Amino acid sequence: MLAVGALVFLSNWAGPIYFTLVGTLLLGGHGQTRRHIAVNEVDSRDWIQKEHEHVERLAKQEGEKEERRAGWEVWRRHTGLLTLWVGTATGAGMVACAVLRSHLFVWTVFSPKFLFGAAWAVAWWLGVGVGVSAGIWGVGMW
Repeated sequence: MLAVGALVFLSNWAGPIYFTLVGTLLLGGHGQTRRHIAVNEVDSRDWIQKEHEHVERLAKQEGEKEERRAGWEVWRRHTGLLTLWVGTATGAGMVACAVLRSHLFVWTVFSPKFLFGAAWAVAWWLGVGVGVSAGIWGVGMW
């Protein structure tokens, strides 16, 4: 029964799971190629010197980005913003259900929407969006 439940969950949520994990990998830039510059091979002409300074600036920025990715702060900010979005969307569904509680279609339209939103916010977002994403981020920091 557990295997069937897991397979149903994965088949229904395959797209969001994929894009959440890819977004986490893109956020960290894991697997990027690194460029190494041999400084002693640089020519002393003016335009080449300017290009050399520009490339050094880019390399320094890349190093700063790598230092920022080394911790959990980027992942926390990203997850916090997405959690705010999920909470706002779920809250809007709750408000709509509360306001339209005497409407004819509240049990056929709004109630399933609210239950789907709750499943999205609790089961999917906390399980995959936060849990699995944190696992991927932690493995990527090795």
